Amino acid sequence: MTVLPELEIHPCLRSRVHRLHRAPALPAEAKRCGFVLYLPTVCLRFEQNPGFALACHSANHLEVPLVILAVVPDDASHGTASHPHRAPIDGADVESSAVVMTSRRLAFVMQGLAHCCAKWSEHGASVGVRVHSAASPLLKGARTPDHLSLASRASVVVCDEPFVSPYSTLVQRVEQACLKSQVECLRVDGSCTVPPVSVLRRRNSYNVNGLNFDGLPAKAYQWQSKTEHLRQGHLNAAMEGHFDAPELLVKMDDEDLFSHACPLAHLFPARWKATSDDGSNSLLPNAPDVRPFTSKEMTRIYEDDDYVLVEDSKMSSSPQQKPLERQDVKPFHNFALNWPGADSTVPPCDHTVGTTAHGMTRWNNFVQRGGMSRYGKERNDPRKVHSPSRMSAYLNLGVVSIFRLVWEVKRAQKQEQKGKSSSSHTKNRWNKSGCDKYEEEIVKWREFSYAHAFSREDYDDVLSLPRWSMNCLDNHRNRSRLTLAELATGNTGESKWDAMQKYLLQTGELHNNVRMTWGKTVVEWVGCSTSSPGTPASLTLRTLCFLNDRFALDGLSPPSYAGVLWCHGWTEKPSGNGDWIIPTKHACRYKLNAFEFREAAALLLSSQSETGGIHTGGQRSVLDMMQCKKQPSMGSKSEEEMTSRGLKRQGGTIDSFFKKTPKKDDGSVKIVG
Repeated sequence: MTVLPELEIHPCLRSRVHRLHRAPALPAEAKRCGFVLYLPTVCLRFEQNPGFALACHSANHLEVPLVILAVVPDDASHGTASHPHRAPIDGADVESSAVVMTSRRLAFVMQGLAHCCAKWSEHGASVGVRVHSAASPLLKGARTPDHLSLASRASVVVCDEPFVSPYSTLVQRVEQACLKSQVECLRVDGSCTVPPVSVLRRRNSYNVNGLNFDGLPAKAYQWQSKTEHLRQGHLNAAMEGHFDAPELLVKMDDEDLFSHACPLAHLFPARWKATSDDGSNSLLPNAPDVRPFTSKEMTRIYEDDDYVLVEDSKMSSSPQQKPLERQDVKPFHNFALNWPGADSTVPPCDHTVGTTAHGMTRWNNFVQRGGMSRYGKERNDPRKVHSPSRMSAYLNLGVVSIFRLVWEVKRAQKQEQKGKSSSSHTKNRWNKSGCDKYEEEIVKWREFSYAHAFSREDYDDVLSLPRWSMNCLDNHRNRSRLTLAELATGNTGESKWDAMQKYLLQTGELHNNVRMTWGKTVVEWVGCSTSSPGTPASLTLRTLCFLNDRFALDGLSPPSYAGVLWCHGWTEKPSGNGDWIIPTKHACRYKLNAFEFREAAALLLSSQSETGGIHTGGQRSVLDMMQCKKQPSMGSKSEEEMTSRGLKRQGGTIDSFFKKTPKKDDGSVKIVG
């Protein structure tokens, strides 16, 4: 008997579990012995986290502690031998080809992890964070697969349903390690309101022609119709607390991972352990070269951003530093800019901080401004930079709960419909409201993209495209002499497209309506044979995936890949009089000029980041707050007052933050990495 059937959990939570391999029955001695391991990847939050909830239920059932190891992967987990189309494009004449380990993405992920790790640790789990990196003089073991060692020694392993690379690569390797060690490994979907695993049918011959599951319709509206009857049940389960973790019966501190005195010390890597310095000090190996960061260390770096890489392989476990007296720290910016292996040519975004609190503040501000009700009218105007919610990066990494947002959208729809029924004014049934339009984006299109990525291994490959689209790419190949460097830097000579690309470079975002034109233009410019030897995928597809994943905060996600595929004709009908041509939308015909794009970028960059500290508590529904507040007009003074104050930019140099300076002991942190 495995653990899952014995757990007393809500049916909606049980339906989110995806198990590829059946583990042997757990022996009776498994209870009160060992630990449960949770490996978060794309669900970086505490509340409404089905994976974390299942891990806590499993730990309580076995009466063992919960260990959480968050692994931040680098590009080595992305372009693998089995998926060569994700490797760097041949002949790329750009300074770097990193898409996973850029300073921009690293800062955002570390911000989110600092927040949720603090919450997980407070809940009673023992938490560690490993940041992968290529070997360097200061980091020689930062890619050591400790997660595989722990997985092979755990009683049960729980992972987030990863959907896309590099997270799917990490989870698949964990599953292989568990299979060899006969450990049960469970994936749990925390990204979709209705999990695809509960609707699609697994193929008997797994991974045949890249397709793993059957039953996915060809159109997004068909997937929404197919799953709508299940959606409200999952939303209710989330809002009623069934996706929240129960209190842990057996609790363990982060520092126990490194203690010889811990009863489970023999199960944790020996090199993590502390040593004694003539009996006077307890010395720990460097974090995260040899051992992972603790949640307390993550919190300190979030608050001070003063982490220093040292050449000495050991350092005292007693605190050596106190927080720097600065009020303008950008969390993890200097860490990400100086992390070995991270591409600092793609810098962090000042206006976006990746914590749950900051994400919910952005959402609340969007709704309070009347953004949802006006979404249908203003969503296509890039000059109104705050008209879209700009929540995609938070949702794609699970920093903000998809359940809470969709629940609030559904609730707003009901309120809107109630208002219409009491009003004498009626609208044409084809004239959808702003709430209806927003629901299309967050439910119909977003969830269809996740179902597509879940159902097949080649979700981002040319084989996902319809045959007519592939033929079109073949017939119009090699039409452009533009280099990848010219595209990446926005120096193509087409002023409007260059302005779009530079907007993406500067802000890490691209307005949804603009992104369609941005992508369609590249498809029209560039072509490559999809069947030529040594070319596993269309150059246009690989180019757009590269540009989006490298620079956009919401890249490396199912919605991003669905958008890129759409630019190539996916889910579309061909245009032309029998010529089977991919519908195009060239940037030169876009309604904004280059100057207006630059103005929009400056406006977005000048807006301060949302507030929300690392220890911010629960979240109140913004719809309750809306009922007692008047909605201001866009651009009004009251709107500006509602925009939360953020942190001002630091005036000193980056090198000054990484200069090793002695600090007094403030007694607040047990371990310093």
